[in-house]
Amino acid sequence: MQNIVADLEIKPKAIVHSNLSRARDTASIINQALNVPMHEEADLAELHAGDWEGVPYDECQDLLTGWPDPPNGETFSEFCARIRNGKTKALSQHDTPVLIVSHGGVFRAFGGVYGLKTPGIFRNCHLYEFQPDPSNDIFPWKVWSYDYESTVERVAVDVYHLSERMEITDQVAE
Repeated sequence: MQNIVADLEIKPKAIVHSNLSRARDTASIINQALNVPMHEEADLAELHAGDWEGVPYDECQDLLTGWPDPPNGETFSEFCARIRNGKTKALSQHDTPVLIVSHGGVFRAFGGVYGLKTPGIFRNCHLYEFQPDPSNDIFPWKVWSYDYESTVERVAVDVYHLSERMEITDQVAE
């Protein structure tokens, strides 16, 4: 990942990362190639899964493939509202472009902010480029995935057509 980021045509001017150690550590490793300011943003942390925290994946598989509200945890609407707030802060408080280092659920929630169900589209430990696309009324971003099996390949991700529409609650849409 470090080499891919170093070779990006447009370099991030700042890194904003979740307050969880795995995102902070990943951001620090990536930043060895960029040497840009790093900023921690708690609103970009993973979903608080309540009773499912620490439970093996096979016991909470629904959380990974859909968006049920975890018992005694953060609701999907609350999560999306928090992620929207974190994304807004990351993009408005720092020089752009910004590299956000976070979690798979957070990138799924980016879709949820715009009323899209995106399970299975965004992978963990992967680099995605989001470029503003004001011409798209529903999901105002062009998205590219950087695939790096043997060589680096920038591939367009059609988030809008790969997603299902969902009802946006007032909490998410605010």
